[in-house]
Amino acid sequence: MKVNLNVAFKDAFLKEVKEDGKAVMMRDQIASLLFAGMFLERTGNASTDNSNKMSAYRLSLKVAAGNDEIEINTEEAVMIKQAASMLQAGVYGQICDLIEGANNKKK
Repeated sequence: MKVNLNVAFKDAFLKEVKEDGKAVMMRDQIASLLFAGMFLERTGNASTDNSNKMSAYRLSLKVAAGNDEIEINTEEAVMIKQAASMLQAGVYGQICDLIEGANNKKK
C-alpha cells in the first residue's frame, strides 16, 4: 500500500502541532522510533531478535527518506503501528488512521 507519512500531527483541537516553530511530522517521529527499536519485544531467539532489529532499521531509513508516498507492505504497517504504540494515544491514533486509510484505498 502507498502511504504518505510526511504529514504534520494535529492536537486535540485539530491544530497543527509545532515545536520550535516547525510542524512536528509523522515521518520524523516514526523514523526515530523505528531507528531506536525500543518497541521491539525480545523473543529469546537471537536470530529472530536480530532479524527484527534489522527490519526496524531498514524501515526507519525507508520512512526517513520518504518525502512523499512510500510503498509499505502489511508487515511494515504492523511494525509502524507497534512503534507508534509507544506514543500518546492521540498520536498513535493519527498514525493508525493514516495507515488504515491507505489500506482501505487499496481495496
